[in-house]
Amino acid sequence: MVDSYHLRHAMVCASNVESYGVGNTVKLPGASPASPNRYPFGTPYSHILADLTAKNKSLYSDNGLLTMMDRNQGVKIAPQRWQDRSAESTPLDIVISFESKVFDIVVQDLRRREVSGISSGCHPCLVINLEVRDSTLDAAQAAPHALLLCKLLEESEDWETEVESVLDSFVEQTKRKRPEYDVCFS
Repeated sequence: MVDSYHLRHAMVCASNVESYGVGNTVKLPGASPASPNRYPFGTPYSHILADLTAKNKSLYSDNGLLTMMDRNQGVKIAPQRWQDRSAESTPLDIVISFESKVFDIVVQDLRRREVSGISSGCHPCLVINLEVRDSTLDAAQAAPHALLLCKLLEESEDWETEVESVLDSFVEQTKRKRPEYDVCFS
């Protein structure tokens, strides 16, 4: 790989570096499963953190949400929605999702953009799903695996021809199930 070029990555999850959510709102656990906390995309993490602290500091400290919101505000201002990513944005090389439902939404959206002419359809984009249970602990355990996958792809001479061997190496090193993937164009 040419040293001056690095792959552009995005991480995509259900509710929420570039990272995106695919839902209609940011949905975070509430006091009960029937009452989640919902915020519009674009709501600053500092506001979400203050709201959760005011609602029930003890609960949201114990379940890790306050720590997660504090960490997130150090990375970017607010959650971003995948579908709101503009056609003028820099094309992505790699998109990693963490749930098969989210993977399907991302692939459908990229294909819709190709067909409708929203994107040029010339830039290959590898979409990979690393299935991860939606919990703070599982996300923390999966983060090094996502980083390893990005490093392996970055080190490949040409991910388009080496994706199978990269995934083989990833599975061998992590003992995870082989990730689902698709190649789209943007």
